[in-house]
Amino acid sequence: MDKELGISWAALLVGLEKQFLDVGQVVDTINANDLVLKADDDLIVYVNTHRDDTHVILQLLEEKANANYEQGNAYWQLRALLKIKDSAMTIKEKLEHIASEWASFHYPAEWQHFIYYMPTKGTGSKEQVYQEFLTYIDKLAQG
Repeated sequence: MDKELGISWAALLVGLEKQFLDVGQVVDTINANDLVLKADDDLIVYVNTHRDDTHVILQLLEEKANANYEQGNAYWQLRALLKIKDSAMTIKEKLEHIASEWASFHYPAEWQHFIYYMPTKGTGSKEQVYQEFLTYIDKLAQG
């Protein structure tokens, strides 16, 4: 997981549910970020004791995430978009990849203005659509 994006219980929950992480990776992340997550020694022992039990770890994450699923989902969306932005793909390839990720996140409305086959008023070229994407990423990274 990317520390600079802000590790949280909600991000771990969404990561495990959507299989971006396996249960071992979740436990390793908790161990490595116990201070950030405010995980006391008893919790660390509990998590490591149940390292192979996805159901138990999911229950724990649901409790710790405090129903903040959207924050966790936002983490993974930003992570996916930054990976695309930083890739060596062409603009056309990046826009196509963004569209496929859009589907995997169940079509977030905030992405519509940079989905290449759904350009909004004033964004006709791929370069303009890509610029909308960059603007969106900058806003997310600052917020």
